[in-house]
Amino acid sequence: MQRRHLMFLLRVFDAETGAQLGCLSDISSVGLMITGERPLSVDRVYRLQMRMPPGVEGGRAFEFPATVAWVADDLHPDFCDIGFRDLELTEEQRAALANLIEAFELRE
Repeated sequence: MQRRHLMFLLRVFDAETGAQLGCLSDISSVGLMITGERPLSVDRVYRLQMRMPPGVEGGRAFEFPATVAWVADDLHPDFCDIGFRDLELTEEQRAALANLIEAFELRE
């Protein structure tokens, strides 16, 4: 699947606790990657919350479940990369993410 790298730091939260898990690094149609300060448990399902920037989808937040697929060291030693799979998005949320990608995708 083609991954899209974003030039905007969209923070991702645990919807149940309100804790920031990290920032969205890249996204594809089947998963996403965040960069965070602490590793998460592989195979754990989180209810993620993303708050859209003001210029996309009116800045609203949305939530969806996703499963941690893997965790790896980031290039920066104080961070780790966390991959999520099994995104359970509604069609409206998929459209919102498509709008986000269009607005903030790094162009090659």
